Amino acid sequence: MSEKVIEFLTNCLPALIAGLACILTMFKVLGGINEWKGSINATNLKQLDKDMKNVIKKNQQLIQQNEEYKNELVSLKEDFKNMLIRFNALAEELQQASTEETEEKTEEQEEGE
Repeated sequence: MSEKVIEFLTNCLPALIAGLACILTMFKVLGGINEWKGSINATNLKQLDKDMKNVIKKNQQLIQQNEEYKNELVSLKEDFKNMLIRFNALAEELQQASTEETEEKTEEQEEGE
């Protein structure tokens, strides 16, 4: 169950963050267009172009951050998987030791009778 959650986060969270960043960027661009819609001139167009370039640059930075987060999640998933394997091995050892202890006690009781 927890492995599926981690896999979902690893696969879907970066895409979700990128999608939200794109939506927010779209609203920012639309807001900028509405601001300049009434008075379009060369100065405003240059400013809009500059703002668009800044938005694109910011989007690229966010995409890069998402990739870094995705890589970190993949690494955490592997660490978690290794810990689960180790935990299962320790649980098996504990179960085996418990079984052996129970068998020894049973043998001692049989010898005592």
